[in-house]
Amino acid sequence: MKIQNIFRYIPQSLPWVAVIVTGILLLLQHTDFLYRAQEQSLFLPTEQFFREAAMKPGGMLTYAAAFLTQFFYYPVLGVGILVLLWAVSVYLLMKGARLEKGEAGMLTLVPISLYSVISQIGYSIFYIKLQGLLVAPTIAVFLISVLVYLVSLMRGYRQTIFIGVISIIAYPIMGAYGLLASLVVALCSQKTIINGGVAIAVSFVSCMIFYYTHTTVMMSQMIYAALPCLYIAKEWQAVYAVPYIGIVIGLLVPLMVKKIEADKIKVYVTLVVSVLSIGVLLKCNYNNNNFRREIQIYRAIDEGDWYKVLDIVDDSKRLFNPTRQIAFARNIALWRVGKLGDYAFTYTNETQKSRAPFDLSLPQVCGSQQYYISGMPYLAYRWAMETCVSSGWDVEGLKYMIKSAITVGEYRLALRYIEVLKQTLFHKDWAEYYYELAKEPSLIKERDKEIMWVRSLITYWDTLESENGNTTENVYDYYASNNVNDSKAQEFGMISAMIKRDHKLFWERFTQYLTLNRDIKDVPKHYQEAALLMAMLDSDDEKLNLPFSDTIRQNFEMFRRAYEQTEHLQADQQSAVLCSQFGRTYYYYYTLNRGIL
Repeated sequence: MKIQNIFRYIPQSLPWVAVIVTGILLLLQHTDFLYRAQEQSLFLPTEQFFREAAMKPGGMLTYAAAFLTQFFYYPVLGVGILVLLWAVSVYLLMKGARLEKGEAGMLTLVPISLYSVISQIGYSIFYIKLQGLLVAPTIAVFLISVLVYLVSLMRGYRQTIFIGVISIIAYPIMGAYGLLASLVVALCSQKTIINGGVAIAVSFVSCMIFYYTHTTVMMSQMIYAALPCLYIAKEWQAVYAVPYIGIVIGLLVPLMVKKIEADKIKVYVTLVVSVLSIGVLLKCNYNNNNFRREIQIYRAIDEGDWYKVLDIVDDSKRLFNPTRQIAFARNIALWRVGKLGDYAFTYTNETQKSRAPFDLSLPQVCGSQQYYISGMPYLAYRWAMETCVSSGWDVEGLKYMIKSAITVGEYRLALRYIEVLKQTLFHKDWAEYYYELAKEPSLIKERDKEIMWVRSLITYWDTLESENGNTTENVYDYYASNNVNDSKAQEFGMISAMIKRDHKLFWERFTQYLTLNRDIKDVPKHYQEAALLMAMLDSDDEKLNLPFSDTIRQNFEMFRRAYEQTEHLQADQQSAVLCSQFGRTYYYYYTLNRGIL
């Protein structure tokens, strides 16, 4: 085969290469995220759920998208469905628009933009509450490709009538994507100008009729129907609009360029679109390591696998600085497996802010889960309810409302939410398990250790003055200040006081801890380190004479001398010098840690 013939087929193969590559990237990089996405969504096969969708422009599109989103429960299955829809869409667009081999390469931007809708969303999945957010563009493009193929089979007045009918029904079904569909189908017709004018006029009339007969959407938002609101955390997030712009360009450019007879222009446009596709792929591929760990941790916690949480946060080579969400989950996991006092400060505690283009509110991201695993089910229920009411019902919110209600003995309330979750496709078994516990509470003690653990920590504290968007700090404040006769709670309270570097609260919790654990032979390492350090800083000779181990005293003395010898260095330099020898001690955390709480 001659080399020029090879290059002749390259443009035609580009869209297929894009479909395969993006499918592989989804499986390699985003399976945990896709699982989390279906937890943030909800589809119910009920008449009410259908009616609520049908009342909104584009509601049927988001209804179908919510249906497909639930298949991400098995990420491989969900990705398989997406890739199949992408491939069929590319095929139908090629056939329907009659794109020649040199023109087909311009469709490359379509599958890449559809992939980028998913790959770039990151933390905004917790904020943009549009049903079927990740799948809606894929279904819209698939429907547009079907319409393009159908209009290509018609001629003359039949084609014009078909375009008119599509323009009437597309907006109610697809929202903003319906307006795009009318324009794309018109560009594929023989009488482009006439049919284009008909499509635009009829689409506008259809939009107005729908507005005046259904008042669920404000006039100013009609054109954005079925599109996500990108005004997040009181700020416009332009980066999230890039894939949607890519979809529009990917569909319109090939159809407009096809009308041009000059082959050179088509070659140049194909080259530009290919470069643009690569740019979108690189720009919109959010793959932050801490975000990936957080998503994995959320699932491990939901499954009650605390050792898996510790495996995820393992930083034996100290290669990353965790976010406060990760550090908090790690401390809870150490608490649950009984290793908090010996290992809490052996990990990296130089925490950092989440890499998001906006300031995160932790209650919005993981508030219900963090409060529940901390033994605060009342606040867990409050945040699950608040999030569901303000942003839309989802599987995760229902689960934490059910668990919180059962934990505090509100069994009838739990049964109401369980009946909802039993109607889902993949969460029936979970709902059945908690249905048995709610119907027969006597089974809880023998079947569910998690509920019993949380129950043992409840002291009915329902005052919440201010979180400042930080649930972790609120939990630490609560435990450090809460003096109860429970050894587990006192232990976490002591760690909380240590994290806050609060001497007074530490001694209160430490004293109570020793009282509740009179038979303990060896006080965990970090508790001794904290007591020795704070006793020295307080110049308290009596507390300095506590029975600290010789190893702890010797190590502390070595740290004290090393610290004095490096005081002349800048903070970063001093931290780097002392980290290798003392980085896994409480002394290092107290004096040199610069992370956020």
